[in-house]
Amino acid sequence: MSSLLFPLFLFSRNSVLGPGFVRYWLPDLLKHEYVALRFLAQASYEQAAKMRVSPAPDVVTRVFMLFRGVAPGDVGLWEQAAARVAAEDGATFWTNVVGIDSARAADRSLFRVLEWGGIEVK
Repeated sequence: MSSLLFPLFLFSRNSVLGPGFVRYWLPDLLKHEYVALRFLAQASYEQAAKMRVSPAPDVVTRVFMLFRGVAPGDVGLWEQAAARVAAEDGATFWTNVVGIDSARAADRSLFRVLEWGGIEVK
């Protein structure tokens, strides 16, 4: 579990999300010895769950995580995915996957909207 939490921890330290994301999801993640997770690209998430805000924000950041427990005997099935994340640091990898503009999302002079959530896939 620690090798998968490390990228998640780095991602959560991003000033856009703050520590609340991990604090909320950590109890559910810790129920499993091994976890597979994926963050959805904002564009994909927007197609599935439209959001309208008025007045229109300068920056919208939507982060949605899918995760599932992985049986110890199935960990090998996830090696390719783990290698992809390990090729660069976890924060950069997931920030790029989601499509976060970290500089604009952290700019307090802008009207920003942040939505985060997730679901355990069983």
